[in-house]
Amino acid sequence: MLTQSPQVVNPALSTPLSEVSVTQASAAQAPDQAGADPVSPPTVAQALGSSLRRIDSRWMKASHRARGERVWYQGGEPYFDVVFELTDQAICWFQMTLRGKAISWSPTGIQTAETDELEYSGFDHYATSKRIHDQAVVDQAFVSLAKAILGSRPNEPLFRTMHAVLEEV
Repeated sequence: MLTQSPQVVNPALSTPLSEVSVTQASAAQAPDQAGADPVSPPTVAQALGSSLRRIDSRWMKASHRARGERVWYQGGEPYFDVVFELTDQAICWFQMTLRGKAISWSPTGIQTAETDELEYSGFDHYATSKRIHDQAVVDQAFVSLAKAILGSRPNEPLFRTMHAVLEEV
């Protein structure tokens, strides 16, 4: 008789955004930088950052591919995507969506928003399409979480560069 091993659930990934503190998010630095025990459980940002996997950009709509080179990462939970758009190997646009929230950056500025991803409409959506409703005021807590997620991957140039950009905003 075959038995399946129990699925390991990472409690950090199941934490609602409303319960993620700036301290939890910013603790996503490398253990030697944060002074944390290297065997301690991952922070929410570390768990989210490590769950990101690069997706073949050919899966994006053709209209999205035509603008520039897009690098797309999908996270280990529904509705978690990170997209970088590059022109001449430089980031010219960035967007992260997570749990019904979004952050976008371009050289003209930063914007946070809410998405319709968590609203059930009765039919399936294309994975990279969603309606984004801009917020009047930038959600600084979500910006902090985005920085922590980006900072959790310091060895990857796109993540490191975007982290530095958001630190300056």
